[in-house]
Amino acid sequence: AAAAIYGHFVDIRNLVK
Repeated sequence: AAAAIYGHFVDIRNLVK
């Protein structure tokens, strides 16, 4: 579960970047 949240967070961060 944690991996899914982390992956989603990274995806959003990448989008902002």
